[in-house]
Amino acid sequence: MTREEWLEARRRGIGGSDVSAIMGLNPYRSALSIYMDKVGAVPVDASEMSEQAYWGTVLEEPIARRFAELHPELTVRRNNNILINSDYPFAIANIDREIRDGNETYGLEIKTVGIRSAKFWEDNDVPLAYVLQVSHYMMVTGWQKFIIAALVGGQKYIERTVERDEDIIQTLVAREREFWQMVQDQTPPEADGSVNYAEILKSMYPEALKGKVINLPMEMSSVLDSYKSLDELVKDAKEQFDELTRKRDMFKQAIVRTMGDAERAVLGNTEITYKNVSRPEHLVKATTFRQFRFKQIKEDK
Repeated sequence: MTREEWLEARRRGIGGSDVSAIMGLNPYRSALSIYMDKVGAVPVDASEMSEQAYWGTVLEEPIARRFAELHPELTVRRNNNILINSDYPFAIANIDREIRDGNETYGLEIKTVGIRSAKFWEDNDVPLAYVLQVSHYMMVTGWQKFIIAALVGGQKYIERTVERDEDIIQTLVAREREFWQMVQDQTPPEADGSVNYAEILKSMYPEALKGKVINLPMEMSSVLDSYKSLDELVKDAKEQFDELTRKRDMFKQAIVRTMGDAERAVLGNTEITYKNVSRPEHLVKATTFRQFRFKQIKEDK
């Protein structure tokens, strides 16, 4: 397959990299973004690849080679098929490598990890998104484990083993089946409050049609009431935050007044600096956006 054909084929089912977003556990993608892709609402762009994805692709082979060097007793080979389990036709798997260990077969997932994410791999940990990804692959393949080989910060090689967990797999089966039915029915996922969900809504409805008015269905009354009550809580919390910030700054001002024109001050084992910082002049790019507000309508007397 070409990359474009592969991207198009991935729309026919739920892949391992989709799972964390579908489960609401991906900080960068929402279930709505996966839904929009599966229903073909966004065009396939084979040329668009992030810097992270590019280097992940480039470094896959040397990381896999390093794993094979460290485990000469194992047979490591590519599996370029799109795997489907007949029990779960909504789920697909594109695995990085297949491992043969005597009569046992299991998988190898390869990752490149930025240095800022290294902390999530400490103490033999594995980020939850990757646990869900390889658990999805075990659901499709029926295998009992997956090994994750990762290059951290471009210079540290690590391995982690994720064993099959039936509770996780059954949770994935239920949620993925539900999500795929939504795709089949063309029913978008419910709002989740994420930044990504909001960004997609902005792209779907970038401008309001001047003069257009609609009546919302009555079932939205509870939604609006919930929004109003939470909006009040947010306003109260902001007032408390502003008051705490004012009190904090009061103490900061007392310290700054005492320091005068000193760049550095020491009190016990605490060092305080108050240095000059230069920031170049810049222009803010003009933007157009839709603003959400609500108010009570006054009834005619």
